[in-house]
Amino acid sequence: SVLLICFKKMKMALIGIGLTCGILYTACYSYFYLQAVKEYDGAEQTVTITATDYSRQTDYGISCEGTITFSGKTYNILFYDYEQITINPGDQITGRFLLRLTAPKGSKESTYQQGKGISFIGYARGEIAITSGNREDIRYFPQHLRKTILSHLEAIFPEDTAGFSKALLLGDTNSLTYAQDVAFQTSGIRHIVAVSGLHVSILFALIYTHTICINHEWRDANCIKPRICRHCNKTEGEPLGHSWSEGSCTEDKICINCGK
Repeated sequence: SVLLICFKKMKMALIGIGLTCGILYTACYSYFYLQAVKEYDGAEQTVTITATDYSRQTDYGISCEGTITFSGKTYNILFYDYEQITINPGDQITGRFLLRLTAPKGSKESTYQQGKGISFIGYARGEIAITSGNREDIRYFPQHLRKTILSHLEAIFPEDTAGFSKALLLGDTNSLTYAQDVAFQTSGIRHIVAVSGLHVSILFALIYTHTICINHEWRDANCIKPRICRHCNKTEGEPLGHSWSEGSCTEDKICINCGK
């Protein structure tokens, strides 16, 4: 019983320490990291943004994620522009933006973007200049891979199901139609298009079986098809070709391999 009491006290102490550390971290983050840029909240500034993802089309133009630097500190920003332009990871975007801070007490308070690590929302005011950056930077490999997978999904699935496949496998709900989105929310299953361990395992299985097959299991070649792996559909060799029997006046030639 003494050990049980000690265990409970230790458990409560650990919970208290964890809670205290969380509160201290939040307070320090707000004071030392966000306090320094609150003066830019609601102000128009000429800034340079480094894109960290590909631009996406919206109903009013494009949106894109990037980073912005103030006083030597880097902040994540989601910015919008009314022009239908293409931005790639690594590009430098320079222009005048209306900035909104997503942190508490900011003019863009209670935005869900804060939970995604976005500190600023930016709205372009006038024309912006785009300078191509180092798009081959290894930091942008996940973005390039994601874009490649999206393009493959668009090629594989028909238009009416491509949006759902993107949402299911990559959590990209931008391609869902309004009717599909409403249907998911109404039926209470909107969570199935949120990326989870299940979706990651499905995606890995698709990539593995179609690109990484170590132990091939071959189906035998036939007259019109070469050997085909059961897992990745890789082919090997050539079709066997028909081997015809001798015909006669009353019987046609017949392939002794396939019976055609």
